[in-house]
Amino acid sequence: MLILHFLYKNNKIIVKFDPAILMVLLFFPLFRILVPIEFPKFQHMIGDPYVYAAILNDYAEAGMPLYPRIIFRVIWGIGSIILGMYFLKQMLSFRCIQKRYSKDVSYHVLQKFQTIKNTDKTICLKYLPGIASPILTGLRKPVIYLPSDLSQENNLYYILLHEYTHWKEKDLWLKLAVVILKILFWWNPIVWIIARDVERFIEIRCDKNATAHLDETEKLCYAETMLNIAKRNLGHSKISSALGMSQNLGTLSLKQRFLYLLNSTTTYAKYSLRTLTSLLLAFLVIVLSYYFLVQPSWDTPVEELWDEGTDFVADSSNSYLVEQLDGSYLFYMGDDPPTSAPSEEVKEGLYSDYPIIKADKTQ
Repeated sequence: MLILHFLYKNNKIIVKFDPAILMVLLFFPLFRILVPIEFPKFQHMIGDPYVYAAILNDYAEAGMPLYPRIIFRVIWGIGSIILGMYFLKQMLSFRCIQKRYSKDVSYHVLQKFQTIKNTDKTICLKYLPGIASPILTGLRKPVIYLPSDLSQENNLYYILLHEYTHWKEKDLWLKLAVVILKILFWWNPIVWIIARDVERFIEIRCDKNATAHLDETEKLCYAETMLNIAKRNLGHSKISSALGMSQNLGTLSLKQRFLYLLNSTTTYAKYSLRTLTSLLLAFLVIVLSYYFLVQPSWDTPVEELWDEGTDFVADSSNSYLVEQLDGSYLFYMGDDPPTSAPSEEVKEGLYSDYPIIKADKTQ
């Protein structure tokens, strides 16, 4: 996730990919977080005697008591509840403002919108005082809210086009998924960073699709409108349940959106070699993250191995495995008779400290 985040800061990389593909690439590490399952017969254990050991070894030596896990789960749950209530309160407060202060738009605005709208689906248009920029809200009953003091009547077409494209692309559902992700993993700063990247690419994809049928002059007017809306939006907080033409996502987001518009002649092949290679590499990284499992480990001190009363301790100097012709193993420990070692345990690395000798075919 961090690698993708820093790669996405590079504008030269960004303009070479379709924004939808960039969001798909973010899905892979998010999937790894949401599905933390293990495959014991498939995984390779990597012992970490430093970081993980420092965190977990004392816990393991204490017998892995239950109460620390309960405490962490309670903290996790309380944090998710508090953040969920915060987002819910923000949404309900905005809904109350909508009902109390929204007004019908002028006939001129409705006429502009009719030149964009190509569906029978009803989308309401309302004026709402107090908002800095136009926004789209409502999953089931979509409404486009315009600032009541909006003076950019000449560029109203591009404003409505942007918000309508958000609705057509079902971006509000994607925004809801981002909010839920932040509620569930509120304690993980990387998730918040990637959530911000997803919101940025939602806007970039919307710009790309909204301007697909515009000529160069119209795209410049669209970019000018976007810049004017960004100026109006300075110092205003964004609404988590809404989408706007220029949300407070930072200068990097605005710069990359302009770059996409300026490189509008570039065609993004969804099945190009570059795209397929990137998707394959992302998939491979996720597979490897499931295969290599890092666990805490430590070397038992020699004085503990040879404690008083210890008769014999098996190690690589006095014990070994013999691989039989049929694939099974015999474990030789000192002068004791050999015992059978299950091949599954050998493959899982439980006997990795002992050398393996192949049986002589003549025997």
